[in-house]
Parts: sequence; structure tokens; C-alpha cells
Amino acid sequence: MQRKQFIAGTLSLLPVLSLAAKSTGSSKHPFVIKAGGSRFNEQFLFRGLSPNDIKISGKDTGGALCVFEYTGREKTGPSLHVHYKQDEIFCVINGQYRFVVGDETHILKEGDTIFLPRN
Repeated sequence: MQRKQFIAGTLSLLPVLSLAAKSTGSSKHPFVIKAGGSRFNEQFLFRGLSPNDIKISGKDTGGALCVFEYTGREKTGPSLHVHYKQDEIFCVINGQYRFVVGDETHILKEGDTIFLPRN
């Protein structure tokens, strides 16, 4: 490739690269979610019963992070499942929960936190 073609090709990509660098999809301003509330009034029901309030939405982070508050009203957590594209973190506020990750089983109590890697 000749030098002029290389330089012209590289310069033609600069506008695209600058847009990509600016387009993080992340919220530009801090926000507070009050107790009992959810971001954008988003909520979904776990097994049709227990509400999960979405505290930080994927809309705020360009899909990089989402935070839910699960109240566990039916005394159970999510069933065994796999996430291929995202990690999970659970903080136990009240009660006791069993987490199974591959061949490992972890019992968490109030105040404990677990990180569950994708896959």
C-alpha cells in the first residue's frame, strides 16, 4: 500500500473513531434511586410473584451493568441458569441463600456477597 493511500484511509476513519469514543452509552449525570423505587419505573416479576426493582438500568451504562433489587418474597432465588455475556454479583441483605456455581456450592448469609463469573 502506498503511503498516500494509507494516510487517506486512516484519515477517513477518524470521524468514525471519534464517534465511537464519545458513544459510551453511559449516563452523564449522577442519579439517586430512593428506597422502594426503581430507575425509569422499571420492574419485572420473578416467577410472576416477587418484584425485582431495576435500580441501575442497562440504559444508564450502555448495557455494561444493570443492578436489581430482589426482595425474595417467595423465599427463593433464581433457578439454576447460565449467563454467557455478563457476570453477576449478589449481596444478601436478609436471610440465607444457596448458590451453586459448577461443582461448588456456597451458602451466603446476611452481609455476604458473591461474584458469579459469566459462563
